[in-house]
Amino acid sequence: MSHVSAIRQPSPLWPDYLWLARQDRSQLYPAVYKFLQAIERAATSVPQDLVSRVQRRCKLRLVKLRLKQFAYAVGRQPVQREKYDGRVATELRNIRDAAIVAGIGRMEQGPLTRIMERCGSDKANGRHNYTLFYDFLFQDDQSRVERVFEMGIGRGRDGRPGASLKGWNDYFGRASIFGGDIEAKLLLEQGRIKTALVDQTNPESVDRLFDGMGGQFDLIIDDGLHQLDANRIFFERAFHRLKDGGLFIIEDISTRLKERYQAFLNQHDAAILDIPHQVNLGDNCIAVVVRS
Repeated sequence: MSHVSAIRQPSPLWPDYLWLARQDRSQLYPAVYKFLQAIERAATSVPQDLVSRVQRRCKLRLVKLRLKQFAYAVGRQPVQREKYDGRVATELRNIRDAAIVAGIGRMEQGPLTRIMERCGSDKANGRHNYTLFYDFLFQDDQSRVERVFEMGIGRGRDGRPGASLKGWNDYFGRASIFGGDIEAKLLLEQGRIKTALVDQTNPESVDRLFDGMGGQFDLIIDDGLHQLDANRIFFERAFHRLKDGGLFIIEDISTRLKERYQAFLNQHDAAILDIPHQVNLGDNCIAVVVRS
């Protein structure tokens, strides 16, 4: 059975949300398929009045988006026009798939979602909902994972650095957690968490970072500079630092750039998943790559 035919039962919608370089031969396929099935089960429980409310909100936003799209076209600003072209397309999809958009908000939250929410990370509820998928992806790995690295430390809702690092620390209870950032004021050291300065746009800086940390990693997450070139440079310098079977994740991919990410990931066992979201039309999208 091919990947597309499998995912299309019962919904024919998933090819708009998912790209798998190796289709159903991918090591990622079981987790992805279970996640999509869970969304569809949640969608079947959404009452029609809620579907209608979601569609109305989408249609109101669509009017505003089309006005901006038109203004940028008239003003000959192609970059901004392309950005709003993508958002209009996503909003039209959300109108069509309102039951799925509403359904994902009704899914049961797993342990990682609850942990990241408690730590104040934006990977859980709010602008992103990646942990709904991560709970499927990592559910058998909590005791196995020994070394995790995340690019981009950031601040949590409480304004303190390292919300996601603290979340990984709680979730992977025996792992060493490493982080990197270009801002020195965000660095921290706390228990099993250690961080260092790095410029992910500079290959030599990335090499020095990993040389200093030693060893290979089970999981590397790029939540740093959300630009295609920066993501590509960091991937090319960091991917071989994974153990066999390790996972590399790029977060916050612009939905209008998905095909460009496919172009440099298509030789790998990779997936790009554009997770349905009621509000975030721009970058609720991740790439996951297995080192095999």
